[in-house]
Amino acid sequence: MDRIIWDNPVSSYLLFLVALFSAIIISFVIFFFTKRFKGKIIRRVKSIIIIIVISLSLQIASGFFDMSTDMHHYTFLAAKILYVISFTWLLIKLSYFGIERIYKMKHIAESMHFTHQVVNLLKKASFLFLSVIALTMVLNLLGFNVFSLVTGLGIGGLAVALGAQEILANIIGGITIFISGLIKQGDFVEIESHSGYIHAIGMRTTKIMRLDGKMVIIPNSHIMKTTIINHTSDSGVIQTYVLPLQYSMNAEQIKRASDIVREILEKDARITDKKSISVGFYKFDVYALNLYVSFSITDISLAGEIKEDFHYLVKHRFDSEKINFAYPTQTIKIADKNQ
Repeated sequence: MDRIIWDNPVSSYLLFLVALFSAIIISFVIFFFTKRFKGKIIRRVKSIIIIIVISLSLQIASGFFDMSTDMHHYTFLAAKILYVISFTWLLIKLSYFGIERIYKMKHIAESMHFTHQVVNLLKKASFLFLSVIALTMVLNLLGFNVFSLVTGLGIGGLAVALGAQEILANIIGGITIFISGLIKQGDFVEIESHSGYIHAIGMRTTKIMRLDGKMVIIPNSHIMKTTIINHTSDSGVIQTYVLPLQYSMNAEQIKRASDIVREILEKDARITDKKSISVGFYKFDVYALNLYVSFSITDISLAGEIKEDFHYLVKHRFDSEKINFAYPTQTIKIADKNQ
């Protein structure tokens, strides 16, 4: 006669161990058998298959216990939790596979502005989304009411909800930045008072490397709400200047100043896209006659020295030809009280 332990006979525990041991043996066989396959799909799902095998063994093993006992309940509960984990893992893998397939389809990837960073961001977003769903299901299996749990936290729950809202806004902002193609890694941008090169676009934040070497980290949700000036085109980084000249300069001097600037830029071999050079009389400003200058730098690493050389040459040539830069001035007329 079997001895009873925790409301179940010893034979039930022995059958439970046999089922569990069989699952472990099958898992080892699957592990070593799939090592011979070179296909990526088999290698990706072998861990999921092993978890499913263990889940099935627990479900079968739970049948050896009396259904009214805690051992049956907890064993079957463990099987269901493992089912949730395995199928969530499978869905994550399938989402990764789908995202990578779209990335490899060049015509679709280009139209949707799919880059390697977009792929990584979408993978992280799918992982987070599916993990939250899985966690909710596991908590429900364990007997927790997730909605009641969150609302029961009161102020703490409200803080968590607000924090989650900010995180979600940043994630959506990051996805929008990637898909819209407004900015991408390597672009030279101005965002509010910050200017520099886009170092990285992450799930929640975007990093900008300023010209002084300091890193600026901006939340993605904030970037979507502010004005962005992107100085980068397909041919390189666009540089723009407004050169203010004194109102005392005559038309010939203004034309000569424009010719000097164009000559300096066209002679610079580092500026390869000569068609991007634009120099002209911009407008009559309050204190100055403005020349507008625009050109593109293909090699971003040369931007600093090109700009510095341009500054020196323009100042030297203007000084030698008596072309003067303007500065804010005011003419004040003092009335004579005796008149």
